[in-house]
Amino acid sequence: MPGRDSELTWAPPPLQECDEERWPIPLDEAYILSIRRVHWNGQLVAYAIVLTRMIGDRKLEIVCIDTMHHGSVHRHDGDHDAPHTVIRTISSQEDVQESFDEAYDEVYNAYLKIMGMDELR
Repeated sequence: MPGRDSELTWAPPPLQECDEERWPIPLDEAYILSIRRVHWNGQLVAYAIVLTRMIGDRKLEIVCIDTMHHGSVHRHDGDHDAPHTVIRTISSQEDVQESFDEAYDEVYNAYLKIMGMDELR
């Protein structure tokens, strides 16, 4: 795929061969947690979990953890075009599947921290 990092060890099947599901989860009046899951042959092969803040009609990305385009589970803080932080290298479909729950928790915990509710957990 164009734009991908050069040393990939595993890549998902082409998106046109996959099923995709997306759903937004409103957390409050300003924040939305959006989930994108890509499945192939019944297996999770890619995902993105994004916390956005609505400012009027504009969406401001706060945190994104995804598996798209870099051969890793990685985190973007703020602007998605800014450098990312690698959380885990993806060597197989199992790496994608096993990392999903932790990625979800990390993004949701970022929301709790913003709201000052992280101390309640």
